[in-house]
Amino acid sequence: MNRQKRAMDKLLAKQDQMMKQRGWIMHYVLYPPFPSGEWVNCHTHGLQAKFGHVDFQLVYPLGLDTANNIMDLLVEQIEAGRKFAPGDKPTEIIKRFPVTFVAAVEDHNQVLRIIFPDRDGNLEGEFARKQIQVRFDDDSDDENRLTKAPPNLN
Repeated sequence: MNRQKRAMDKLLAKQDQMMKQRGWIMHYVLYPPFPSGEWVNCHTHGLQAKFGHVDFQLVYPLGLDTANNIMDLLVEQIEAGRKFAPGDKPTEIIKRFPVTFVAAVEDHNQVLRIIFPDRDGNLEGEFARKQIQVRFDDDSDDENRLTKAPPNLN
């Protein structure tokens, strides 16, 4: 067994363990081919089965810890009985500014994509449009393939 396969097996075992413990997991995938304004594909799995709630996704290039904190906060609110839907604009996810949600697809699964505001707190316009339109290559669906580098978010 080669080193890469052992590492993948270890990762999958950890993922299975976390799914059993928490009932949901988060994947954080960087897209390094894009050197500036890199996108991430950070998304949850298991929320539908555990809570009857659609999974979340964020694409804005936040660090792993920040993305994890946001997902944890959202799941805590779901555990408390809150339901999120496209168009909702909660103000407690990031300080001072609302975020919003749009329906999206991640690897053939429906998700709520979290859209972050621009520096002025606006959820409309070019900055939001870029987050809404990005699509990722899932190796099996040509309609969901990112064929060019996304525009810089800065």
